Amino acid sequence: MKERRICFLGDSITAGTGDRGGPGWVGRLTNIENAETERLTSYNLGIRRDTSRRLALRWRQEWSARQSPRRESGIVLMVGINDSAGAETGFDGVDYGMRVPPEESLGIARSMVSAMKACAPLLWLGPTPVIEEMVPNGTREANLPPRLQCLADLAAGYREIAASLDVPFLDVSDILSATDGYTRSLKAGDGTHPTGDGHQLIADIVTAWPEWRRVMDG
Repeated sequence: MKERRICFLGDSITAGTGDRGGPGWVGRLTNIENAETERLTSYNLGIRRDTSRRLALRWRQEWSARQSPRRESGIVLMVGINDSAGAETGFDGVDYGMRVPPEESLGIARSMVSAMKACAPLLWLGPTPVIEEMVPNGTREANLPPRLQCLADLAAGYREIAASLDVPFLDVSDILSATDGYTRSLKAGDGTHPTGDGHQLIADIVTAWPEWRRVMDG
């Protein structure tokens, strides 16, 4: 059975925020895969509040620094939840509009995913859902569309891009939104970041995804 080094690139959901004292969904996924033999080395490269714009600037250097000619490599990407948030001066230089407008987010995604695919086997996960009424608006303008609608539109755009580039894509929001356990987990958290139970659900979904199984078992 091959040993693999996989970089998980993303934001606070990937980083494991909300899983107090736990390893987050990436760590939980790694524990599942390594239950019998240690065959997965995972590098959690999630950064809280990161957008696609910020991730596009850092991913290649961080990925390349973790490669070995003696190990199979891979990339798992999850991004978008912060693109849909209201802009903040401290992070974005402005305090109006979305942090990354939809057209720009989709353009960045296409360019970044194309480059990632050329480097290593790539799996792409859509952004996770939020509980609208629990997410603070902050500087978010009143005329911006609802956050859930923004995330759904991004996921639909990501799915189209993934299909055009022949990259496996999993819309985790559709699955999680239909799961009472994830909603409870968000309510027990801050409305954006799930507690440990929610992170476990994400790990279980990815573990069962046939495309993930092809990477790990192929």
